[in-house]
Amino acid sequence: MKDDFLASASAVATSAVQEGNSPFAQISKTEEQEKQRINIEVEAMKKEKDEVEKALQEKDVQTDVELREEAKKELVQYRENELKPMIENAEVEAKKETEKLEEVYSSAEAKKVSELTETFTNYSSQTA
Repeated sequence: MKDDFLASASAVATSAVQEGNSPFAQISKTEEQEKQRINIEVEAMKKEKDEVEKALQEKDVQTDVELREEAKKELVQYRENELKPMIENAEVEAKKETEKLEEVYSSAEAKKVSELTETFTNYSSQTA
C-alpha cells in the first residue's frame, strides 16, 4: 500500500507539473502577472508624465502671452504718461533754442553785412 501511495502521489505531482499547478508554476504565473501589472502601471505613469509636461508647456506659453500683454500695457502707459510730456518739453526747448539761434544769427548777419559794406565802401573809395 505504501508503494501505491507513492505511485499515486508521484502521478499527481507529475500531472500538476504538466498542468502548471506546481508551486514553481504558480510562482512563475504570479510573477508574470505582477510583471504585466507593473508594465501597465509604468505605461500609465509615462502617459501621466507626458500629460503633465504638456500642461506645463501650455501654462508656460500662456504665462508668456500674459506677461507680454502686461508689458505692452505698461509701455503704452509709460509712453502716454511720461514720454509724451518729455517730448513736448523737448519740442518747446528746441523751439526756444531755434528762436535764440535765429536771433543771434540775425544780429550777427546785420553786423557782418554792415562790416562788409563798410569795408567795400572803404576799398572802393581808396581805389577811386
